[in-house]
Amino acid sequence: MKIERWIYTLPLRLRSIFHPRQVEQELEDELNYHLEQCAEQEIARGTDPNEAHYVALRAMQGVEQRKEECRDRRRVGMIENLGRDLRYAVRMLRKSPAFTTIAVLSLALGIGANTAIFSLINTLLLRPLPVPQPERLLTVLANTHGRQSISDFTYSIFRAIQQETQVFSHVFTWGSHSFQMNSGPDMVHVPGMFASGDYFRGLGVPAAMGRTFTSVDDKPEGGKDGPVTVISDQFWSSHFQRDPSAIGSGITLDGTRFTIIGIMPPGFSGAEVGTKPQIWVPLTSKVDDQACLASRSCWWLVTMGRLKPGISPKQADAELAITSTRILHDALPTNWGPLDQKKFLQRQFF
Repeated sequence: MKIERWIYTLPLRLRSIFHPRQVEQELEDELNYHLEQCAEQEIARGTDPNEAHYVALRAMQGVEQRKEECRDRRRVGMIENLGRDLRYAVRMLRKSPAFTTIAVLSLALGIGANTAIFSLINTLLLRPLPVPQPERLLTVLANTHGRQSISDFTYSIFRAIQQETQVFSHVFTWGSHSFQMNSGPDMVHVPGMFASGDYFRGLGVPAAMGRTFTSVDDKPEGGKDGPVTVISDQFWSSHFQRDPSAIGSGITLDGTRFTIIGIMPPGFSGAEVGTKPQIWVPLTSKVDDQACLASRSCWWLVTMGRLKPGISPKQADAELAITSTRILHDALPTNWGPLDQKKFLQRQFF
């Protein structure tokens, strides 16, 4: 992350550490706000009010999951966990000082040796597949009245950013999803992602075998191969025993038949740190809920751009700030009240 973005995001992260209850309440309010707006839009379409709430929850794919994703993106979870662990350690030390001291010394010796061994193995064997020029990748965020930054957008906002910005060579988006896959007589859940056609090109990572999907495949009916999917090395190993004939095979996900066209390199987990998707499917293949892609209230997509050569993050921030007003005005949910619309239009990309 460049210094300009640190200047903006560091105060937000510090607030998360020193004022956790206030930040959590703001996060709760923000997610409830989106949930209510999505439910109101469904009611306006004629959905029963009781059913509209559940439709909104499904579109958001779980409030608690969204909270956890926001906490992860603030990157303060490790510090919070460390604080809790230290407080617990102090209580134990006061309760049983002799036992605790011996246990800590024993663990220190063991952990020290294991850390040295792991560091060597990690350097030689476990180094993750590099993404070319990762410093040129920027996640598009929006501030919420100077308090909280959000990274989840609607499909229409992603498309507007993709079409109207000039600072990125590739703009791509993705949303996490748990796929239901037919496995013999059983149904299993597989972690995966819906991703736009430029996802792999934007990251700069080709398939280890076969090919990745492109914008040609990112259509409801698919490209020349029909609905397609790309799988992880782990999925290939566990479900196909590393058989090369997996390329061209079909799998059923959420009731739709997809053709496997590519296998990603070992260790590849995509653009989102901390996740381990096993399947990637073109975004507009989300056949179970095409209405969500057209909706102005389905906030679930993370958008990232790769900077063009010679463009700095500061220049990208400046252009995003300028285009924010027009893009957000065009994406404004029509059923919102005047006050909600005003708050929405006060947001700014960065």
